[in-house]
Amino acid sequence: MKNLKNKLSVVIVGLIIFCFASTTLAKDKWINLQSKNFNVVSNADEKKTKEITQKLEQFRYTLVQLYPNVPESEPVPVTVVIFRDDRSFNPFKPIYKGKVRKDISGYFQSGEDGNIIAIDSTVETLRVIFHEYVHLLLNFSTVELPPWINEGLAELYSTFEIDKNEVVLGTPLPFHVEYLQNNGLKLIPLKELIQVDFNSPAYNESDKSSFFYTQSWLFVHYLMISERGVRKPQLFKFIKLIRIGKTPEQAFTEAFGVGFEEMQDTLRGYVNNKYYPVVKYQLKAPALDKNLPIQTLSEAQTQVYLGNLLLQIGRLEDAEKSLQQAKALDTNLVETLENLGFIAMKQEKYSQAKEYFQQAIARSSKNYQVYYQYANALYLMGKIDNKLSGEVLKEIKNNAQSAIKLRPEFAQAYNLAALSELGLGEDYKTGLEQAKMAVLLAPRKKQFLLTQAQVQIATTDYQGAKKILQPLLKEEDIELKTKAELLLREIEEKAQNKE
Repeated sequence: MKNLKNKLSVVIVGLIIFCFASTTLAKDKWINLQSKNFNVVSNADEKKTKEITQKLEQFRYTLVQLYPNVPESEPVPVTVVIFRDDRSFNPFKPIYKGKVRKDISGYFQSGEDGNIIAIDSTVETLRVIFHEYVHLLLNFSTVELPPWINEGLAELYSTFEIDKNEVVLGTPLPFHVEYLQNNGLKLIPLKELIQVDFNSPAYNESDKSSFFYTQSWLFVHYLMISERGVRKPQLFKFIKLIRIGKTPEQAFTEAFGVGFEEMQDTLRGYVNNKYYPVVKYQLKAPALDKNLPIQTLSEAQTQVYLGNLLLQIGRLEDAEKSLQQAKALDTNLVETLENLGFIAMKQEKYSQAKEYFQQAIARSSKNYQVYYQYANALYLMGKIDNKLSGEVLKEIKNNAQSAIKLRPEFAQAYNLAALSELGLGEDYKTGLEQAKMAVLLAPRKKQFLLTQAQVQIATTDYQGAKKILQPLLKEEDIELKTKAELLLREIEEKAQNKE
């Protein structure tokens, strides 16, 4: 009983500290500015806020100029939350194994409904943020990069520095250099390195992944920067060959023009020389607009932003507390209802989410996710209860289309619209167009292929459906593979009945 009382005391004290910290932070002066690519909220001073925003815009601009597959704009918005110091940041850090990660000075959280960058404004470098942001931009490209390129580019670009119009890339990272000095002659064979995928032990096991990250950085650094960048086009050729279906070994030989052993010896020499060049670019990155309007946020608006931040990092209970505070302070903020709906969706409380989204829509929400998630809640509730009536399907269809109007590049809404057309059975042609658009916008989401195949089956295009489904039988995702098998079986049965 004594231990239980002690544990309860710790929980209560923790809740009091969170509520006190959250309320105190909200009473600070929080500001909001919208740059070209970032929505920034901050309790740091205006000068520091603009300085960090400028660095992020310059970094993004540099990537667009130097890497051909980076899109001009993100399909999902990016919000940056800048804290004035570590003390104000602490209550909003991720939790790992029940404890707040106090050792971090910034993090990047990516999700389908938004991307969050959180930063302590007093840190000298944004290296971790740059690294993670590169992953975000690369994930939006149409081709999935092998892990060694993905991680190597992220590490390379994480060293981004800019002074006026001069950009510096490739500054050697001390921990990688030290690792190579101690293990340089024991490099992972390149034939193995390029075969590593996101499920490989070398990528996931801590005793192996550190060397994987280091050698990925080394190889990409060599290809992109050494020899005055002569091998940079070869790396992009390798990516292009992978994209069109070449195996890693075929792409390697064709792109680089040498065998694995010869390139391995070259890389060992690169390590032994202990010289890692940097590259400097003269880029006239656009300056941040000096007249960029800065809005002072109300306490309720601040609680909404902080609640959304907690939502994105999975601290749902804390997020709900912040949002309920916002609701108590100002009943007119539609963003409060939106975020409470998102929390309910993550908690699988679909009926509750539906109510929040209905209220948000009634207040003319302009958030495409609200219309999509409302439609999604209706769809999931209907699937659970096995009651997807024509009336419900039409409401799903209309709200999915509203989401598309607000954000035409949002693949999930097209997929849901296609599913509603499939259920209604009235306009398969439109359903197929929507399914194909979902696949085009998000080629890595293989479940969208299942939707397209289902619509094709409904139109008796069995060959087209087979062409899509058969490659899915090789997928490691058991659920995806099983659904593909069931649809192929359905095609066989329908074909036999037709005969």
